[in-house]
Amino acid sequence: MRLLALFPLVLTLGVSFTRADEVSDEERCVEAIFEAYTHLSFTGSHSQPFLVDSCLNPLRTWSIYASVKVFCAPSEIHPGLRHINKPCQGELSRTPYADIAPALTEDYIRSLRVVDYAEVPKAVELDTPVLISRAYYEASFRTNNEPHHSCGDWVLSSEALLLLFNPDANGGNTDNIVLPAQLCIHGFELRYLRRKSLDWHAGIRKSLSAVAVRRAQQSLPLGYRVEVFNFQSVPQSNRKSCDYPGYRSLYRVYGSGYEKTTLIWSQATVCMSLLLLFSSIYLRRNFYELFLLIHITFSVVVIVGLFIHTAIFSGRYDIYLWPVVVVWSLDRLARIVRLVYCNIHIYINRKRLCLTRGRLSYNRLSDILWLEVTIPGDKLEPKPGQHYYVYQPLRWKGYENHPFTLGSWTVAGSDSDSNDALPLPSGTRPTTDRKLIFWIRPFDGWTRRLRNECLRAPGLTVDSTFLLEGPYGQVSPLYNYETVILIAGGSGIAGVLPYIEDHFRRCRNSCGDFSDDSGATTSSPATKPGSRNTRTRDVTLIWTARQREFIEEIGRYGFQSTTQRQDFHVRLYATSRGNKRLPLQGSVTKNGPPSSPTEHTSLVRNVDYSDDDPCLDIAFGRPDIKGLISDHVRATGLPGPNNGVRTAVLVCGPGAMADDARLAVHRMLKEGYRVEYFEEAFGW
Repeated sequence: MRLLALFPLVLTLGVSFTRADEVSDEERCVEAIFEAYTHLSFTGSHSQPFLVDSCLNPLRTWSIYASVKVFCAPSEIHPGLRHINKPCQGELSRTPYADIAPALTEDYIRSLRVVDYAEVPKAVELDTPVLISRAYYEASFRTNNEPHHSCGDWVLSSEALLLLFNPDANGGNTDNIVLPAQLCIHGFELRYLRRKSLDWHAGIRKSLSAVAVRRAQQSLPLGYRVEVFNFQSVPQSNRKSCDYPGYRSLYRVYGSGYEKTTLIWSQATVCMSLLLLFSSIYLRRNFYELFLLIHITFSVVVIVGLFIHTAIFSGRYDIYLWPVVVVWSLDRLARIVRLVYCNIHIYINRKRLCLTRGRLSYNRLSDILWLEVTIPGDKLEPKPGQHYYVYQPLRWKGYENHPFTLGSWTVAGSDSDSNDALPLPSGTRPTTDRKLIFWIRPFDGWTRRLRNECLRAPGLTVDSTFLLEGPYGQVSPLYNYETVILIAGGSGIAGVLPYIEDHFRRCRNSCGDFSDDSGATTSSPATKPGSRNTRTRDVTLIWTARQREFIEEIGRYGFQSTTQRQDFHVRLYATSRGNKRLPLQGSVTKNGPPSSPTEHTSLVRNVDYSDDDPCLDIAFGRPDIKGLISDHVRATGLPGPNNGVRTAVLVCGPGAMADDARLAVHRMLKEGYRVEYFEEAFGW
């Protein structure tokens, strides 16, 4: 299935593999001569457009034909002339070689002035035909004999192989890139580097366009990690911005200038340099909207500039540029289709149209925005590990969107608790709408405006229109492991809680509750009918957050009915002390059972709970992630292949926390334990 899903992209990347090279061996002789004469000016060259001078200047035409007769074999003349005459069509048709050849006698050729490279500055206009020297011709031939597209094809083929073999870890090393050795001829170094870099860049732009679309938009069918492409392709693309000034200096030193100098130089080099400057992590984290707008705008400018820049090659590089346009356009179209599919539902029988609706709440104590978006119909099937892009269209910046991890979901209007309402068995089609829940930490930009909007609203709650685009992301198969350790940091609980709820659902569907009335374990999932839904016997959550109130609020919603379970354990840590304690289960009263939170009570405000209410057990300080993982894995049994217990460690949190978890897993693997590491890393 992966190969079938991959086929369209590989076909797009590999179009250039099936074509013949534009410049054949028979054409290279005339091509080299034509290239050599581009460094010379003749009478009228400076006052005429490039193509007019190239095709219609009689002095240039006679000079080219004379050198062609001297240096090229008879079998190479007509194929080569057909190649260089492709841009000269209609009114720009060059004088045919057959009309001038009779006059190119040996006496006439001997009478011509012979010029070497850089002997005549391009600022000087020659008033008679000239013959280039053999050294000049050979240098030009060696420069143009390299395959123009070999580097671009290599980039595309490497990316295609990267997709096929699907590496699991970030990789790529550009330290050993070797440039060709023909960098010994004075005056041709920058030209050769420029041509080489243009080939590199054309291929890289095409490969980047294939992965610059939403990460999970391709990771769903393909299953690769976009960071591999970013690491390999971006440095090479940035390198191109340094080659443009070098190419321009060739013409500044050896000539009077190049056609459309301002347009080509400023558009390509400046935009690429600014893209490199604006790619900083600081800008991406703190000014995401500005980062996105700059890159979209400059990318369009660069692509248009590349078409203008390569126009003189008569479409030679269009095979790399048009796929960029196609992929980008298809991505825009796919996003529009996703928005319509996710947010509009038509009931034909009821003759009505339903749209998504959202409710946004803010808790001052936990500093968390609680977004509930109700999706009409049941066409979306939420799963753990997914994220959505959220829009607020009815605003003056309605184009802004941010990715948020799906923290939980339920059936809108259901009176059952959240765990019972959460994901339904495969094949079951509910008749009610889905309510998707996101927990958002407000920072700058759009999220700060959302917080301010809630602060101005009565009850800190706002009903507004929110659109969703998605889902994106992949589900980690934690249900295949006997023991699962979930580690979350701050709002990273949104990436972990769905796996807890998924485990409860799988256990309920396959083998019922894990504990009887006495609290003793009754059976293992592996011994019950239908237990193929999960192999997990134990789930441990380690969650660290700054605000204690945040832990209590989410715990009140997500950890209900778990205190009596023998298969779930939780360790909670707060790095700062709060002033309020919230009960674990709903709105607890002295004389009644806890009530489940609803869409109206999802955030608890202004509630005074007595000290004897059940509360979450929260420790203060930072946990020893490496020690907790090591102790838990060692408790599963002895190391070695005979130990049938496999442990999965999933982390969703800050980089330092993920590093500690990764080191602990590595240490356990070295000791012989069967441990697998999963990371819910934000790829946007």
